[in-house]
Amino acid sequence: MTDKEYNFEKRRIRKLAKLWIYQLGLTWFKLDIDYMRVPLEPVQKADGGHSKTYQWRTQMSTAIAWEYRKASICIDMSAIQGLSDDELESLFVHELCHILVNEMREYSDDDKGRKHEENVVEGLAQAFIWVRDAAKKKRK
Repeated sequence: MTDKEYNFEKRRIRKLAKLWIYQLGLTWFKLDIDYMRVPLEPVQKADGGHSKTYQWRTQMSTAIAWEYRKASICIDMSAIQGLSDDELESLFVHELCHILVNEMREYSDDDKGRKHEENVVEGLAQAFIWVRDAAKKKRK
């Protein structure tokens, strides 16, 4: 990835951050965004208890210390390259939604808590984007 491509992707993320951090009420969090030139570790996914395991390239990852209202989003800049604006926005909002619900995972002793969090976060991200888009349409 060239410096020019890196800076282009960084501007796209900053635009989303400016919009969505405020809209989701996350300005009270200390939120760092780390723009990574080194690929993030791939995620291992088991196939529903079967013998197959798949690797998915991680585009973004969020670490949260909810009790201190701190979070960090790591973004694999080469992995987001080529994503449409809508795809990038969906991913970014998804990561921000982890900040909203992450503390609930603490009460789960196994991988089910992470899976439930992913499902909730994906639903919330889609809902927030849908509501924003519906409001835009209504104003027109």
